[in-house]
Amino acid sequence: MLLLSGCATVITGNMTHVKVTGTPENANVYYDGTLVGKSPCTITMSKKDLTQGKHITIVADGVKVNQTFLNRKINVGILAVDLVCGVIPAIVDLATGALYSPSPRTINYQLTKAGK
Repeated sequence: MLLLSGCATVITGNMTHVKVTGTPENANVYYDGTLVGKSPCTITMSKKDLTQGKHITIVADGVKVNQTFLNRKINVGILAVDLVCGVIPAIVDLATGALYSPSPRTINYQLTKAGK
C-alpha cells in the first residue's frame, strides 16, 4: 500500500495547465504578475501553487484589462481512489498539491475597447 501512496501524484503529476484564448489575439498574458506569453496560450503551473489570490491577467493596447482569479478544486475521483487505498495516499496528495486542479481550466476572454 505504501508503494501506491499518492495516487494523484503518480497518475496526474504535480503540474497542471490553464488554457487562455479569446479576442483580441496576441494579448499579453500574465500569471500572478509575470508575463508568460501571448494569447492564445497554455500556462503550466504547479498544482501546489494553486492558492488563493493567484490570478491571470490579459492585457492588450487600447482595451480594458481582463483579470481572472484562479481557485483550486479537489479531484473527487482521485480522492476516492486514495481513500480506498488508505489514508496515507490522500495525505500525500493533499500535501504535494497533486489532488487539486485549477478552476477555471480554460479562460476565454473578450476584451473591449477602453472607455466603453
